[in-house]
Amino acid sequence: MAGCGNMAAQVGAFLASLSFGYLVARTGNYNLPFIPMAILLAVGVGFWFIVDPTEPLTPAALTFPTSGSAFHESLT
Repeated sequence: MAGCGNMAAQVGAFLASLSFGYLVARTGNYNLPFIPMAILLAVGVGFWFIVDPTEPLTPAALTFPTSGSAFHESLT
């Protein structure tokens, strides 16, 4: 999971640097590329407040039993 998040961040950083250069070359304004970056930052802050880090990624019914569980011992 962490690897996918890291890859997505690297792809986003690459695309942001390309779009920053394109907008500056097209308009000659170095302040213009900061507007979409500020908007994306605000969206990220909004998601930060929505996500509950204490909630598991999968429901309890979908988790796999561990080696010390009663289910595992009933199979042996």
